[in-house]
Amino acid sequence: REVLIDIKRDEQMQKKNRLNDEAPPPKKEVDFVSHTPPQVQSKNVAGPPVYYPPGSGEFKMKEESAMMVKEGG
Repeated sequence: REVLIDIKRDEQMQKKNRLNDEAPPPKKEVDFVSHTPPQVQSKNVAGPPVYYPPGSGEFKMKEESAMMVKEGG
């Protein structure tokens, strides 16, 4: 029984010594460069104006389907 206690104590001491001997690894120095978006020279050109004639609404299909439901078709 005493031998087991001695072995356990020795293992704990060795473990402590290993932890104390091990120095933390040195941290790598990294140069941080702030992010700058790339300078791209673009030419934004407006296209020709778009003409929407009266009665050509964006929701024409919905209106037509609503009319069909009202009529019962």
